[in-house]
Amino acid sequence: MKPPWDVFPEMPFGSLGWRMGGGEGYLDEFLEWMYSQSEQELEQYFSVNVPPAEWLSMLQYHKKKMKTGKLPWEYCEEIDNKFT
Repeated sequence: MKPPWDVFPEMPFGSLGWRMGGGEGYLDEFLEWMYSQSEQELEQYFSVNVPPAEWLSMLQYHKKKMKTGKLPWEYCEEIDNKFT
């Protein structure tokens, strides 16, 4: 899978386009794909597809979260359950 910064090079990290625009669906798919990979596979992937500096904090966050065994958006279900 191509990294989002290569698919949408004109869209800077943090742009609304990642949350409400054309990049939103792709970023969701990328994160789901990322969570399906092993740590070794991701190390290899990111050695070839080096992320720009502005993407590093988000990727590090998700790499840490992957170790919990939760999916990218699973916390939303936990929050929803508290309010229902």
